[in-house]
Amino acid sequence: MDPEILRLREGATLNRGLLAFGNCIRALSNPSTAELVNYGESMLTQILAQALGGNSYLLVVACLRQGDWELNKNTMRHVAELQQV
Repeated sequence: MDPEILRLREGATLNRGLLAFGNCIRALSNPSTAELVNYGESMLTQILAQALGGNSYLLVVACLRQGDWELNKNTMRHVAELQQV
């Protein structure tokens, strides 16, 4: 199979997983929706379900890139939401 096609498919799968992760974090950070989290949206959220919603401690390392304001802003928004979990 063409490597370019594989790369595009992998990118779409990764984006779907990150979107599902963001949805879970948003739901968990809001007390009114914390019990209604859908961890089944992606393999990533299924793997992280116990760490995110279980009785555990979670350490997050966020990486920022100089000059990439939009990406950094989104990263920091996710970190702020994670602090509410």
